[in-house]
Amino acid sequence: MRKRITALLLAGVLALGLLPVPILAAPAGDTVQTISTAAEFAAMDPAGCYRLAEDVTITAPFPAVFTGSLDGGGHTVTLALTAQADTVSLALFPETDGASIQALTITGTVSAGEDSGLAYAAALAGSTSGDTEITACKTTARLDIAVPGASVGGLTAAQLDGTLTLTGCAAAGEISAPQAAFTGGLVGRQESYSALTMQNCYQTANITGGAEDGLCTGGLIGSVGGDAVLRGCWSAASPEDHAAALTAWGAPYTVSGGLTGALCGAVDGGASLTGAHCFWIAAPVGSDGAFHLPDSGLFPEYGPDRREALLAALNTDAVPEGCAYLLPPDTGWPLLRWEQPLTEEERLAEARQTAAAEVETAFAAALDRVQQLLAAVTSRTGLWYELYDAARQTASDAAARLAQQRAEALSALTAGTDINEIQRLAAESRTAMEQTAAGMENAIGGNGVSMDKRWDGVTQTRPTGTGTAADPFLITSGAELAWFAARVNGGSTALCARVTEPLDLGDMPWTPIGASDSVDTDGGYCGTFDGGGFIIHSLSVTDGTAAVRSYTGLFGTVADGGTVRHVRVAGSITCDQPDSGGNRVLNCAAGGIAGRSSGIIYRCETSVHITTAPGARPAVHIGGIAGQLSGNGILDGCVSYGVLTGDLSNTGGIAGTVRQNAVVRYCRSEGTVTGLRSVGGIAGFLTGGGQIRECENRAAVTGTIGVGGIAGRLDKDSHYSDELDVTVTHAANYGSVSGSSGNACGTGGIAGWLGAVENGTYTGIAALSYVCNGGTVTAGGSTAGVACGGLIGNWKTGRVTHGQNASANRLWGVAETLGTAAEDAVQVSALTPDTAPDAGRWDKTTATRTLLARRITPTDARRAVYGEEQSAVYNDILLTYLRRVELSASAAETDTQLAGCDAQLQTVLTGAAAAGAQLLTDMRAYADARLYGPEDAAELQRLLEQAAQDVAAAVTLRDVTLLRQTYLGTDRLDGLLQRVPTYPARMGQALYSAFIYQKNYTLEDMAALLCAYEDWCLQMNSAAAVQAVDALYADARQALSQLVFTFRQTDTPPDMAEAAALALELARTRAQQRLTELADSRIAALADLAGDLTRYPAARRQQLTAALAYSAAAIRAAADRDFSALTDHAAVAAALEAAAVDVETAYAAACTRLQRLLDSTGDWDGVSLRQPEGSGTADDPYRIAAAQELAWLARTVNSGAGEGLCAVLTADIDLGYQPWPVIGASAPFTGTLDGQGHTVSGLCVTELSGRTALGLFGTAEHAVLRDITVSGSIDLTGVDMTGAADALRVGGLVGLGSGVTLERCVSQVEITVSLTNAADNQSAALGGLAGRLTGDAHRLTDCRNEGAITVTMAPGSRYPGGSGQGGLGGVTGSVTSDAVLARCVNTGTITAGRAAGVGGIAGRLDGGSITVTQCANQGAVSNDTAASLLRRGGTGGIAGLAVSGSITIDRCYNTGAVSGHTIVGGILGGESGDYAASIPSYTGNSALVVQNCYNAGSLRTGSSTERIGSLAGYPLDGRYRDGLTVLTGAARARLGWRSSQGDSVAQCDTLTPDVFPGLVRGIGGLNGGYPLFDWQLLESRGREAVIAYLADYYAQYVQPYVSAAQRQTFAQLLTDTSAALRSAASADAILTAYDAAMACLTSPELLAQAVAAAQKQLTARYQDACKAHPHIAADLLSLYEKQRAALTACTAANETDTVLDAFAAGVVDCLLLKLAGLPMKELAERLPQAEAAAAALTDAQRGMLLYYGRLPERKNMLALYQQNIEKLTQWSEEDKTSYRDIWTELTELAETGRQALDDAVDAEGMTAALDVYCAGAAEALITAIGPVPELLTVEDAALYQKAILRAQAYYNRLSDVQKELVPNLEELEAAQARYQQFEKDLAAARQVEGLIAAIGTVTADSLAALQRAQTAYDALTAAQKILVSPAMLTLLQTGWTRWQELASRPADTPATEEPAPAPSPSASAPHPFDWSLVWMSLGVAACFCVILFTGTWFAGARRAARRRADNSKEWYS
Repeated sequence: MRKRITALLLAGVLALGLLPVPILAAPAGDTVQTISTAAEFAAMDPAGCYRLAEDVTITAPFPAVFTGSLDGGGHTVTLALTAQADTVSLALFPETDGASIQALTITGTVSAGEDSGLAYAAALAGSTSGDTEITACKTTARLDIAVPGASVGGLTAAQLDGTLTLTGCAAAGEISAPQAAFTGGLVGRQESYSALTMQNCYQTANITGGAEDGLCTGGLIGSVGGDAVLRGCWSAASPEDHAAALTAWGAPYTVSGGLTGALCGAVDGGASLTGAHCFWIAAPVGSDGAFHLPDSGLFPEYGPDRREALLAALNTDAVPEGCAYLLPPDTGWPLLRWEQPLTEEERLAEARQTAAAEVETAFAAALDRVQQLLAAVTSRTGLWYELYDAARQTASDAAARLAQQRAEALSALTAGTDINEIQRLAAESRTAMEQTAAGMENAIGGNGVSMDKRWDGVTQTRPTGTGTAADPFLITSGAELAWFAARVNGGSTALCARVTEPLDLGDMPWTPIGASDSVDTDGGYCGTFDGGGFIIHSLSVTDGTAAVRSYTGLFGTVADGGTVRHVRVAGSITCDQPDSGGNRVLNCAAGGIAGRSSGIIYRCETSVHITTAPGARPAVHIGGIAGQLSGNGILDGCVSYGVLTGDLSNTGGIAGTVRQNAVVRYCRSEGTVTGLRSVGGIAGFLTGGGQIRECENRAAVTGTIGVGGIAGRLDKDSHYSDELDVTVTHAANYGSVSGSSGNACGTGGIAGWLGAVENGTYTGIAALSYVCNGGTVTAGGSTAGVACGGLIGNWKTGRVTHGQNASANRLWGVAETLGTAAEDAVQVSALTPDTAPDAGRWDKTTATRTLLARRITPTDARRAVYGEEQSAVYNDILLTYLRRVELSASAAETDTQLAGCDAQLQTVLTGAAAAGAQLLTDMRAYADARLYGPEDAAELQRLLEQAAQDVAAAVTLRDVTLLRQTYLGTDRLDGLLQRVPTYPARMGQALYSAFIYQKNYTLEDMAALLCAYEDWCLQMNSAAAVQAVDALYADARQALSQLVFTFRQTDTPPDMAEAAALALELARTRAQQRLTELADSRIAALADLAGDLTRYPAARRQQLTAALAYSAAAIRAAADRDFSALTDHAAVAAALEAAAVDVETAYAAACTRLQRLLDSTGDWDGVSLRQPEGSGTADDPYRIAAAQELAWLARTVNSGAGEGLCAVLTADIDLGYQPWPVIGASAPFTGTLDGQGHTVSGLCVTELSGRTALGLFGTAEHAVLRDITVSGSIDLTGVDMTGAADALRVGGLVGLGSGVTLERCVSQVEITVSLTNAADNQSAALGGLAGRLTGDAHRLTDCRNEGAITVTMAPGSRYPGGSGQGGLGGVTGSVTSDAVLARCVNTGTITAGRAAGVGGIAGRLDGGSITVTQCANQGAVSNDTAASLLRRGGTGGIAGLAVSGSITIDRCYNTGAVSGHTIVGGILGGESGDYAASIPSYTGNSALVVQNCYNAGSLRTGSSTERIGSLAGYPLDGRYRDGLTVLTGAARARLGWRSSQGDSVAQCDTLTPDVFPGLVRGIGGLNGGYPLFDWQLLESRGREAVIAYLADYYAQYVQPYVSAAQRQTFAQLLTDTSAALRSAASADAILTAYDAAMACLTSPELLAQAVAAAQKQLTARYQDACKAHPHIAADLLSLYEKQRAALTACTAANETDTVLDAFAAGVVDCLLLKLAGLPMKELAERLPQAEAAAAALTDAQRGMLLYYGRLPERKNMLALYQQNIEKLTQWSEEDKTSYRDIWTELTELAETGRQALDDAVDAEGMTAALDVYCAGAAEALITAIGPVPELLTVEDAALYQKAILRAQAYYNRLSDVQKELVPNLEELEAAQARYQQFEKDLAAARQVEGLIAAIGTVTADSLAALQRAQTAYDALTAAQKILVSPAMLTLLQTGWTRWQELASRPADTPATEEPAPAPSPSASAPHPFDWSLVWMSLGVAACFCVILFTGTWFAGARRAARRRADNSKEWYS
């Protein structure tokens, strides 16, 4: 305690010492005192405030340094001052320091003799220091100063330091100082480092200063040494002669001395003299000075205008009113206003003015005091937010009261007529204002807590209660709360407490409750703390104090199980905590309620200011309520009014970081949130399963990167896991959001950054739903900043559903197309939020806690059980019920929802079960997608059943994964299912085995065979049924048999790899040959179609010949393919098929063109003209009835003479395919042509001929074309527009239009154009009716295109639309002006090799106001299918591109296929024809509206995902939301990109007419059954199509089954219906008539009749089958009964045909089934019957066969049977010839084998029969060897060897199966073993013979040789000894005899040539000494010596090395 008291005392002393001196030393008096005498003057306090009340004479200077103020009151001081010997400074005030002197006039004398020590002499102040002010003072005193070197000035002699301000001062006293160093009229000298300001001052006196060089004298200032500023000053003294004209102003004066000047004598180096509006009568400055005085100069010459100009210049700068200049009435120098004598009225006005100034001053002071008090309160960070508001209101009230007091006082002063009364009123006003300001001090900033309960930072008091949940501590003061915190932090973490009144923590350092010293500590508060709704004031947590904790707030950590509720906190938190490395950074968490929480924080509010200390590093995890929310924590029903600012990251108005399944719900943020990265209005960083629900932000949010109105950044948190899985739902933002601009940033109204910032993977998704933004969002200060969006700034992944944005921003700044999805995310003018931030309840909170605790997290052990997918299902159920809990109306309903959730969770399969079910589904799908034979199908079924058992037994997900690998395999390993061969594969293998395997053909023959084999395999692989495979297999066998019949056999097989390569090359060659043959045949067919051309006239013959040549070239071009790059037969076949389709397409087009030519009956020669009847006016139009007349019209218009003419067609016109001159080719058509429903056929344009706009009309301006049908062709080849006047524009009707109107026009013109790779071709525009519409407004209504448009490009990069212009469209290619396209239809095919802007209706819409409404495309649209354009395109069912302008696409549909690679959409391709490789530039069309449209056409885009969408491929800024629908499966995505205005596109499996207004259902086959426009149904073509459909249906499904009488009835029905359909006035009437007719045509009576007729046919067919096939009678009866039942179940007449066909197929199936299992001999009898029955079936019936595959199988089996008989016979004859010794055995084996073949039922049986024969033959050969004896002679061994080798060779040729059947293989092996032993014995005998032969001539030394030979012989076995030749044995005996003879002779007996007798073989011979032991011993000893020497040497070497190392260390050291 003593230490604490000492510390407090020291702290107090320190605080006292820091206070400024003026506070400790109060001034002597702030009250102004009055003086009237010299004595009172001398007695003044040097620091006091005084006012002179009378004139006074002063004879002695003021005795001290004057620092106070003196108001002269306009009085005069008369001086009589004389310097003494010790006087240093002589003046009224010898020395001043910070003094203020005003309104004083000085006169008299100041003198000093030469002998005095005077330094400073002046009338007012000798020297000045500090901040001195002299205002409205004047001196007329004479100064006589004879002291050398003194400083002399009229008012002050010297400014020593500080600032000196002279305002409105004057000097008129003469100065004489002939030896002074510095002399000035006002100021003598200014020292350096001082500042002098002189404003509206002047001097009119003679001044004499020191005359020596270097002495300075000036009219105003003697010398400037610091910074001096002169404004509005003048001098009447000059060192020079004065101009005579100036004497009119007044008497001139003289300045004399050394350095002299009218204003300034000299300016020191380094000093500055500046100012403005200064004047003088001569030179301004001495010769050694220079300064700048703008708008200054010499006095002007006299004149009234000059005087006024001078006065205006002098008074330019603002000064006190009395200090302004006036001019005397007539002449004279300017004077100051205060110098003029006042009248009574002026004195009264002055009094009023002075009083008013005093009031204003008092008002300003009081208001400033109020504002200072308010600033002091608002700058405090420990106040509750409402106190701030109260303080502001109090201050506002005080300011209003002050303003009222001021106004009342000023009004009273204005009315006052007495000076004293005026002064009294002013004083009373001042007092009242002071009281008002003082009264605010007591009314502002109070919090209602008494001072005695304000915590002192030390005291701890135990509260009442026991701390249990039932009896919590009742806290009534800050000291009790501190005691509670200490107890909790001491380990009692489960204590409970309740606050019972407001608390004040006194801004003392606070240690958080549940404080934790480490971020890794899991401890914290786990009790229940109830704030009771009371405010805890003045919380202060400052890191760096003793209260430092890793988690800071009122609570440090609220642990799992802890609850904090109804707490309200006001205070401040400063983040300045050092980490372990000493860095000042808070890297943990800080929040107003808690730094970290994994418990419940319920209905808490904060008004906390959180910031970082100056110099600290950024703090992380900062929240208004909680810094970090984790571990299933809940933050429910909370509000933050605080201010979060500073270097903060992961910062949110409610929570900084939300992770680990935590939830923020029912919360509002009302304060201010400012930080760096990841800054959000609700949460800064949302990750790891975190959720934000039912929240609202109204705070202003500011940051740099990742800034969002609700959440700053939504991303995975690598510190914890890779889980993302975050949710933001039912959230609204109304606050402004500001961030940085850039691709790496992200600023959004809801989320700033949504997606993965870090590399790597993550689990789960980010989901935003029911979110809305009404706040302004800016990045880099702009709403159009990069990565700035109304909903999301930077969008990398996740989905958005039901989002609204009402700000000026686009919806998202940067959005990735992959991994993102949006639905119903739109731009709106007014928000309709679905958010209820105040709907929280405690039962919802606890229920949410229960649900979240059950959620499966990435680290949850249950995740291994459920797996990823099922865990997601499990968690989705929890989230669903979480939402239901939020919507519950009562606690009881909440309990019901929890129970429902439990039940739902019980149904979730584990991961193993779900994966197992999916595995079985995938296995079945795999099996169903392939064809299998019966046996393989059975094996497959067995595997499926086994898999089902295995799946049932699987326990874990890994078990199922392994099962999947087992059954379905992996990328590198086949599974069990893949090992079951498909039927095509088995048949292919059979072909390979039969015709290719181990066949010795030549390389060329094998290549041809492989080529044919691959072709047949491809056909079998593409078969749709087993029966088809069987048929193909049979055909393949026949074809391959014929192929190999002529092959030559070789000794060895060819190199198969080389043969395969040759086969592929052969396939390529044959493919090209087939194409060539196909092209030749089609060209020949065209020639046949044309017939004999000689029968035509020359002109027509030439026309047909050209057409044939053109068509032939087109067909050959289609057939020209390069197959060289293809690497397998399948690719070759596919390319061949595609090329064949192209050839057929070209042929079909050629046939159409040629037939039109042939059908053309026109007789126009292409030249002749005839003027039609009429005058060409509207009343009398030209009446055109022939081609010559239409050609005349063309010439007239082209000559320029046809302006505004009118014409009508009175008949169909055939132009005969003569070259058309084009109306409007050289001059535009500007009139009207009414076709009156007629057709212009035979249009032909094949050349440009200098024209750029082509069609029936070239160029039309303000023209009207109606009711015209045009047919023909426009064929342009090799078009190059380089240098042309304009781009190419081609249309069936109009090439180029400006302001045209087309009504009810139809184009059947085939347009084919090939463009070169020229730059000008990029602007080409081609359309079915109009090429390009530009200029004035257009209107196209009820128009239709039926012609195909085909545009090809030469190789290269240029293409139509590539320059931003051009396009291809079914109706128009390009529209660049206002236009309306209504009720237009395209059915033609639109094909572009590559282009940007290709559409079914319009290619490119660009500019103006364009409306496309009620238009439909039913034709195929194709563009750039070869993907030759990189990131470019634009292909759509309605429009390819809608780039700019106010474009509306409304009530349109597409049913045609749309093909392309990039920017492809079912309705619209996109808003831009290209896109950047990285981030889109968002140059879309915000004025685009696409609404009420549907797409049912498929998008054929291959594997491309480059901006592909069912509705639109590349939306950017347009509006896509109302009435938009796509058919499921049209494309992978509904939209290929994201529109900044949002989108809403529905997807459905079935399209109905209610998708948007104006549709009816498709009937009668119209529009493929899809909805169509009602007007389409009302068109004559629509009515007639329905009539034709009804007639066809009747003819096919009704007529065959009704009687003649009924046929008449139905004929009448069809007649009546046709009439009704033709006359119907509405679409509903047509639908009614159609439905009635179909009801009759499908009536039950008709069905019954059809069924009865079919029953009769079925019975007759059954009886015939029984007669023909009695052996299957039972099967036929079963089949008959089955089909009778099927007839009864028929629901339509046409189904009966299917039943009868099924019976016919069933009969054949029965026959085929009976073939199974028949012996081969019986099969030969039954098979022909089945073949005949199958051949009699129709194609439809054959397609129903179930066992058709068994027919060729049985045929193959029978053929194999015949082959096996031939094999057996051949083998038997060959064997009997080769092995005559076993003739009988072989004959018996052959007979047995033949019988086995006859009895075999399958290939295996036949193979077994052959195997038995082969094995028997081998057995007989082995038996023929017989037993081999133990002792063999060489001759006997040779015979046995032959028999063994024969048997072994035969056995080796056997197969493995056959070898197993040989019963006596052991005998063969034994015989072989015996013979091998014989060979060994023979070798041993031969070795002994060699030793005997080596003895040679026997001598006495031959003993060793004899012994070796004898020993070797003795070692032989008996079998080996008999193999030694007798001759060798004899030689050995003879040798021993001879040696014995020699050995028995005496030693001196001479040797003879006669050999000595050999000793007995058994005799022993002496043995010599064995030296080997000696040598071995010596060797061992030598080795030991070597080892010893080596070891010694190595040891010595190591010691030497160590010594060297030691020496090196010593040397270095």
